[in-house]
Amino acid sequence: MPALEARTHRGRRRLWHLRLGLTRRPDSLLSRCCASAELAELESKRDALEVPDEEAVSEVHALRTQLARYEEDKRTVINHPSYALPFLQPGRLVRVSARRP
Repeated sequence: MPALEARTHRGRRRLWHLRLGLTRRPDSLLSRCCASAELAELESKRDALEVPDEEAVSEVHALRTQLARYEEDKRTVINHPSYALPFLQPGRLVRVSARRP
């Protein structure tokens, strides 16, 4: 049974049980309602949050992203076969790792 059909089937069965009052936990609807109220409260707190020096934080994030990109470029150059070839000698043990970006 495909996943979408299974979800639909479970959803229909859950609605049928709710309609008949056959739920195992009758407080499940109440807990879901409270969770959505908590979520709305947390979202309002998140929206009211202010970062004191947002420009500096943005600059630090940009610099860290750029540094990570430079480190990846350096790793790509160092691991390029043309630079590794002179170090390959007969009898030397080599571990090959093939990762594609």
